[in-house]
Amino acid sequence: MTDERPATASRGWWRYLAPYRGLSFRVWLLAAVVLVNRAGTMVVPFLVLYLTEQRGYSPAEAGQVLAVYGVGAIPGNLLGGAVLRRFSAVRVQVASLAASALLLGLLVSVSSTPALLAVLGLLSFATEVFRPANAAALAAWTEPAMRRRAFALNRTAVNLGMSIGPALGGALAGVDFRLLFLIDGATCLLAAGLLAALAGRDPVAAAPPGGATGRAAPWHRHARFTAFLLVSSVVMMIFFQVNAAYLLFLKGGLGLDTRSVGLLLSLNALLCVVAEMWVVHATERFDARRVLAAGALLVSLGFGLSPWSDGLWSAAALVLVWTLGEMLVLPTGAAAATAFAPADDPGRYLGAYFAASSAAFILAPLAGTSLYERAPALPFHVALALGPALAAGFLAFGPPKDRPVPE
Repeated sequence: MTDERPATASRGWWRYLAPYRGLSFRVWLLAAVVLVNRAGTMVVPFLVLYLTEQRGYSPAEAGQVLAVYGVGAIPGNLLGGAVLRRFSAVRVQVASLAASALLLGLLVSVSSTPALLAVLGLLSFATEVFRPANAAALAAWTEPAMRRRAFALNRTAVNLGMSIGPALGGALAGVDFRLLFLIDGATCLLAAGLLAALAGRDPVAAAPPGGATGRAAPWHRHARFTAFLLVSSVVMMIFFQVNAAYLLFLKGGLGLDTRSVGLLLSLNALLCVVAEMWVVHATERFDARRVLAAGALLVSLGFGLSPWSDGLWSAAALVLVWTLGEMLVLPTGAAAATAFAPADDPGRYLGAYFAASSAAFILAPLAGTSLYERAPALPFHVALALGPALAAGFLAFGPPKDRPVPE
């Protein structure tokens, strides 16, 4: 009797890899660039420790310095989208990565606080210019029906890279903090070189990613898109509580130790790396508005039910819920921005979408911790109550209906 297990395993892997098939070489190139860049991302995750342990800043002062990084992200995203009308997406990405490498070298060498703030703000600006340019290239190299999957691949590269960079950075910080700046800058240059060498001609000029045709109003005069950005921002503010009120609740409310909190956050990253492409592939046949609405409900439910969890295992179950919501909302939302965009101005719409994400990242800890101080369960109750309204908002103001996905 022959052993059919190897053949069965092979078929299982083939089914698992099905979502990855059909994407072009250039889409994989963009994912590789993101992976290389994120795998070297070490400075920002350890910046507070660097400032307090190496530069003598108090925790409050270090937090204020770090806030400058978040503020610089919004104009960086907006400019990164605007310049795509004049420069190729590839050139904008290469310039962003090269400038980031230069500023990382300057950051470790400045001594005064004003100079540190200036360089950090410029670093944030330069780094965030990359995002809308990368998204515009991704959309241009992908058929509309495949865009959700392409953005999911990019997010998989981000999560995989971020599972490498901070872990390696933690080990290097114990040797010499300056190594973090050196390696972070070097991987920026490596990613820039890889993109410049292999990308070829301007992707945006070759295949405009906009879902609409002809000239249209700027994004801030597009009422439906502006409403979509508002709904998306609120959903992302709930999700970004993972860096704010959620952490406080896990430690103070559930009494979990730091190791258990780390395991929960690692579970989120692992699920995204392993399952996001499959989830997006399974749902891309459905209208984006419904997918976004379902994702919003899951995000609000996963975070909103946190006060009713009673330990590590119930908290892990809720991580599964809000992570599934994350996998539905974030790649579909980025693809939706390209569906709104006119053919002559995709970059500004993508820049606005990522600027809204940056604004949510800044506002989330301010709102979440403020509510948490009033009552530890309050931010989660608010998240739970907002879920149905956010789902309705996506259904009402979501992107134009997708083209059917080919079988």
